[in-house]
Amino acid sequence: MVKEKNKTNQMKKAIYLLPFLILLVLFIFSSGEKNRDRRENYVRIKEKKFTVELAGTEKEKTRGLGGRKEICGSCGMLFVFGQSGKYSFWMKNMKFTLDIIWISDGKISHIAKNITPEYQGIISPDASADKVLEINGGLAEKLNFKIGDSVLFSK
Repeated sequence: MVKEKNKTNQMKKAIYLLPFLILLVLFIFSSGEKNRDRRENYVRIKEKKFTVELAGTEKEKTRGLGGRKEICGSCGMLFVFGQSGKYSFWMKNMKFTLDIIWISDGKISHIAKNITPEYQGIISPDASADKVLEINGGLAEKLNFKIGDSVLFSK
């Protein structure tokens, strides 16, 4: 009788503990996913390393850096396209000056420098690209970036 009662108590404990264990496993798994998504991505041109946010979805590409007051001096946004093309940009909702760098096969293919927030037109490249990097205006000139410079990407 005592053995049966102990067995029943153990079963009750296990039943109460099971949902807690499931929630714990789900929490640990979801935390790992979030941490993987927060990996920092880098772009290096010459000796300058930029920590970049990736704009991969259409929503992210449309919004870009619009609405932000600023980004750090070693930060940027990297637009990743599935194929090479002549991708145009605008300054909608921008609050600071940008340099826009088009990249094709790991090399700079075009640079638009010091595009102010007031600019109302469309910024189009002379060459195709599969990625585009936006950084603070004036840095491309200051760091002497040129068409043909190698661009390295890392995570």
